[in-house]
Amino acid sequence: MFIRKQQVFLLLTFTVCVGVIIVINTQHMNLIFQTEVHQRGFIRYVNNSIKTSYMPNKIHYVCAGTTGRLGNQLYVFASSYGIAKRSGMKLVVGLNPDTLSQTFQIEGAFETDWGLCEASKFINANKCCQVANQVYKVRLNSTVHIFGYLQSYKYFTEYNEEIRKYLTFKDPILRTAKTKLNTLLTKKYGKNYRNRTLIGIHIRRGDYLRKGKQQFGYKVPSEDYFYKAQQYMEKRYKNITYLACSNDIIWTKNTFRGQRDVIVVPTGSAAVDLALLSLLHHMIMSVGTYGFWAAWFINGTTVYYKNFTLPNSDFAREFDKDKLDAIPPHWIGF
Repeated sequence: MFIRKQQVFLLLTFTVCVGVIIVINTQHMNLIFQTEVHQRGFIRYVNNSIKTSYMPNKIHYVCAGTTGRLGNQLYVFASSYGIAKRSGMKLVVGLNPDTLSQTFQIEGAFETDWGLCEASKFINANKCCQVANQVYKVRLNSTVHIFGYLQSYKYFTEYNEEIRKYLTFKDPILRTAKTKLNTLLTKKYGKNYRNRTLIGIHIRRGDYLRKGKQQFGYKVPSEDYFYKAQQYMEKRYKNITYLACSNDIIWTKNTFRGQRDVIVVPTGSAAVDLALLSLLHHMIMSVGTYGFWAAWFINGTTVYYKNFTLPNSDFAREFDKDKLDAIPPHWIGF
């Protein structure tokens, strides 16, 4: 069959799990991809125009799309980075929304051309917070698209130092966080705060108190947990100032009312407040991915709430028996 020199357009549409529209101009060999992926609540839209040829591509990729808010997106990036490195593959991340690239100096950590993932094979990490063997080290000799929340530090812990280089806060965010922290401490102590031991307290309540989440198995710590965590820190450190970040400011103020050395941080953007917490020395967590990443950035002593799932609940079954895939062994549980 002969093909004339006029432009020829080929339209292919797949509508089950992946919808791909490809327009081919045979004169200039330009491909335009628009990809929409639906699976388990993950939706990716990536538009790219690239020049290509029909030369076989021997490079294989680990493809991952970000989802959720900042804490979830950090997990997807860090875990898929570790999986790609361990498997000797390159990483492609579909940034939508592009919170990571706006927050961190992450350029060069991955490709963003979703066209590289066109012929990928799908692999599911079925449990949010357990290591999936089929994902931990990909053994397929092809490009793979990983679905899942990938919320285990074990996916990436051996590459922490590389990941920390990419997860450097952008200068405007870091400057804003430093100014906010300095203002809070100066208001509290004047200029004599330089010798303080700064400990972050992250308190997530809000959506965790909704009926649906409670039925699924989410739990939040009581005041007693935070008091015990403070007692532990005060046995180890002196001249402590606690900086409490929360999505429930009223509850937080009531809980720490009367404690002179607790500063309740006014709510700012997720990126700025995470950067502020990263400047501290140690961490008291409550629940949620945001608290995990605050502790990871601080990299000091971390106290965590160990009873954060209702026993025998659907949420509890997302974790391994002792939650060792989700909680680093050197963290202190109360």
